[in-house]
Amino acid sequence: MSRRLLNIFGAIFLLTSCTQYQYVHLSSDLPKTSDSEHYYLTDSLVYVDFDFNGNGLPVKIYFLNESEEAVYFDLTETLFFENQSLVENAYRLTGGDLDERIFIPPGKGAAFQFRPFQSRYLALAKAQSNYVEISSESRKESALGREMQEIGRTFEVLITYRTGTEGENKVSLSAEFREDFIYFTTREPEFFPGGKSPYCYYISEGSEGGQLAASLLLEVASASLYYLMLESLD
Repeated sequence: MSRRLLNIFGAIFLLTSCTQYQYVHLSSDLPKTSDSEHYYLTDSLVYVDFDFNGNGLPVKIYFLNESEEAVYFDLTETLFFENQSLVENAYRLTGGDLDERIFIPPGKGAAFQFRPFQSRYLALAKAQSNYVEISSESRKESALGREMQEIGRTFEVLITYRTGTEGENKVSLSAEFREDFIYFTTREPEFFPGGKSPYCYYISEGSEGGQLAASLLLEVASASLYYLMLESLD
């Protein structure tokens, strides 16, 4: 193999290995599932859990109808707030690709992925961070990190569903989250403790710029039906 080709491979490896990742942990007063650590809320009819893991703060919502009657997940009345200010409702995030109300039969569930919030790489927070130890069940790492405190944002997801033959009865459930800790490292999500946890999102330093901004704007204005589960509650 030529020296020139080796230099190219070495440069590619260097660029890949030096990618800086920013991880943000979200916290909430909601309970967590014991196995998967998803924050969740529930009432006498439905169960809802949340997953924020991924690049750029996706909001994945799993909505399960645990009752014996059909319910409607109301996208127009499901709202996203940042720092107590309304960002958007779920229906507008779909761009009209879904119905305003999603019919959920008894014992069935639906899951959605939305991107109502923007995120950015916080270089100043990195400069103000110190080395801390972060660990999970199988990993332990040292990384630059700090509590977010005054720079951390708060988020609220107001889940709304309807009951009754025509969906005339409205029920709303509120879930609040806050940015709690921030970490900086070259470790990819698969190899960083908690990097794949449902309460953690990440972005990379190199992902900022005009091209990403355009991509983020498109993603912020969109949502996808993550999956539709027609399963029993066996």
